[in-house]
Amino acid sequence: MVYFGAFGLMLLMALVSRIHYSKYKDEGSDRSMIVSVLAGQMRKTRAIGEKEAQQLATDWLVKRAFGCFLVLALSFLLGGILAVRERNRQEDMTLAREGYDGREISQKLFLTDDDEKEILDLKVEPLSYTKETFDMASEDIFAKLTESIRASEQDGCISEDLMLPLTDEGGSVRLSWTTDRPDIMTSYGKLAVCDPGDYPVNLTVKACAGDFERAHTIGITVRKSGTSGNSGIAAAKEQLIRMEEQNRNMETLTIPEEIDGVSISMKQTHRTSVKIVVIGVLASVIPIVTAVSRLREEGAKRDEQLLAFYPEILARLSLLVAAGMTIRAGLSRLAEREDVPKVLIREIHYTLHRIDAGQAENLCYEALGYRLELPEYQRLFDHISNHLTMGNDQLLKLMKDERVEVLAKRREYVRQRGETASTKMLFPMIILLALTMLVIIYPAFAGF
Repeated sequence: MVYFGAFGLMLLMALVSRIHYSKYKDEGSDRSMIVSVLAGQMRKTRAIGEKEAQQLATDWLVKRAFGCFLVLALSFLLGGILAVRERNRQEDMTLAREGYDGREISQKLFLTDDDEKEILDLKVEPLSYTKETFDMASEDIFAKLTESIRASEQDGCISEDLMLPLTDEGGSVRLSWTTDRPDIMTSYGKLAVCDPGDYPVNLTVKACAGDFERAHTIGITVRKSGTSGNSGIAAAKEQLIRMEEQNRNMETLTIPEEIDGVSISMKQTHRTSVKIVVIGVLASVIPIVTAVSRLREEGAKRDEQLLAFYPEILARLSLLVAAGMTIRAGLSRLAEREDVPKVLIREIHYTLHRIDAGQAENLCYEALGYRLELPEYQRLFDHISNHLTMGNDQLLKLMKDERVEVLAKRREYVRQRGETASTKMLFPMIILLALTMLVIIYPAFAGF
């Protein structure tokens, strides 16, 4: 993971260097697509030219890329340090048991066997000792154990694994088991793989309590059966539980780090470092995505305002031109009104300032239509530019025809928006209908 993080940081640094420090950064044909898209979005919310928008977009991208680089660098550095510490740290596998009158404690153990992982919630009981007469208790325990084993026999033979208890019912007497044929049956009661047949086995159970102990032998006959279907983790679980039961007289319980190839840990390793890296990646990407989304929302809102005002600007501008005003004076008069969208006022002022600076008036109007990036406005200001360049006397007629066409499109747009709104309301209506049917039908079914 550290190598992937380093590669990602180097790639990000190369991107920032290419955008901000390359000797080709000022050539318009070699600009990146990202910068061009951002510049287009920024032109929608600011009255600026193409070069200014490109420069502003480049600065915006560099600042956020630098912030993303810092966050990623810190997250990968911290994650790598934690990963190394977690890998090198020696885990203490010792559990402290409560005293005689203590309470049961719980410890989570994380078992890993190749791709299989499970969690065991191991219950650790407090210390316990017997106060009963050991001889009487042991005789009773031996009788119950013999009866239990005989009940497991089929046709006088044992053909399945035995669940050999490690304590008596009260937990005050410890039991340990041995066999004289471990190749047939283990001391845990597991049947070993062997050839078909019947095999005599002597099970010896030893009862211990304090300084007293007593042994008893139970003779059984083992008949060969299939192997156990338990997985490696299932067998490890069973051994851990039996280990805890067998060592309840000890103040501490030492958990092995591995049982039959199943690794055991008291905590999940390498998770904190991964979480930090993931959080760092999200913290670096989400602000950029949010900022781009905000730019798009502002651009869409600006387009809606301009489209809604387009019939009005056609009517007012044609009226002013018909009254004898020039296009420049008419635009100046429009920019003074408060009901005109602010983005259009800024663009008009920017265009008038360029004209005052000595640039060609027709080219400034063409650039105004290009900056607004709406076909309707581009068409209008192309007509105005042609009128100034070629002396076209049909400008008022073209503006009138354009207004009629725009109003028709506006009615169609409003109709489509209404259909879209009705479609969006269909799903909530279905939910309300389902809830209403539920309220009506439920009492009827509840009465049965």
